[in-house]
Amino acid sequence: MEITNKPAWPQANLSLGFQEVWYLKLVEPKGQRALWLRFTLLNNPRLSKQEACIWAIFFKRSSNHVEKFALKETLSSDHFKTNNRGFRMGDHSFSDQQTSGKIKQGKQEIEWSLAMCPRKNLNFDFVPSSLARLRLVKNYAVTVQSDLHFNGWVKVNGESFQWQNAPGMQGHLFGQKNGYAWAWAHGNCFVDSRGAPVDFVFEGLTAQARLANRYPSPYISSFFIVYQGRPFYFNRIRDSIFCHSRFDYQGWEIKLRSGDLEFHLHIQSQPHEFAGLTYEDTDGSLIYCSNSKLSSMKVQIFRQQKLEVEYTAPHTVAYEVASRTKPTDIEFLL
Repeated sequence: MEITNKPAWPQANLSLGFQEVWYLKLVEPKGQRALWLRFTLLNNPRLSKQEACIWAIFFKRSSNHVEKFALKETLSSDHFKTNNRGFRMGDHSFSDQQTSGKIKQGKQEIEWSLAMCPRKNLNFDFVPSSLARLRLVKNYAVTVQSDLHFNGWVKVNGESFQWQNAPGMQGHLFGQKNGYAWAWAHGNCFVDSRGAPVDFVFEGLTAQARLANRYPSPYISSFFIVYQGRPFYFNRIRDSIFCHSRFDYQGWEIKLRSGDLEFHLHIQSQPHEFAGLTYEDTDGSLIYCSNSKLSSMKVQIFRQQKLEVEYTAPHTVAYEVASRTKPTDIEFLL
């Protein structure tokens, strides 16, 4: 399937459940602040609910503490309008090149105006093609751009933050239902042992779908890596069977093999770094997503079982864990 931001909503069968999401994140390279934006459309035919939502979380690190500020605006789906460049949701705009908007609730507000440009054209389809052909996974889940630069500004309660060539990404998904549960991570701000920036990109998803619209499937994993300018795709069923993927709210351990290369990846997180969000599925059920944008990551790459390089991403990695059970040690903001 083509990897694109083109909305599926106008052609969707709204007699069935349907949801569509565009999301993006950007981070300050020293890991002191990050922004996450999410534009969603939800159709729940049982409740005759059709709504458009705009979500925003601003993360700011000070010492070992992470401040998180989150707002959400909910509109009727009539406020979703497509145009030649992308779409609008009320006063909020989104396209492949830019996004702007303002969410205000009482005295609280987040406003942004950002341009985005690929450092390299990198995209990725998470769904194994064999499962898509068999229609065992019916969702569309792609990263439209995995290595972006953002320029512009964000205002949080009147305080302005400028962004210059801030690294980030942007994704798009849609389908009749959300996934049942998942872990997802992305990083494109790595340094070597001397602290010098390196050309390395990572993105991964380990997820459960729903079988017969009811039962959770086994976990299926997909990963994407760029190393030394070469993309590595781990999105086949065979890759999912032979990879090592173990995650919780403390982090994620991943081991992947491609030819004579082995990638050992370790994401480190702490409960206080997460912002808890509550998503509604198309059948009215709830998903509890714990969202961090300032987690850390260590990468070790072995060639023929000998350590070749080691990279780190201190406080610049996006990491989220979503479950149907609400965690008790995460602060939920929305």
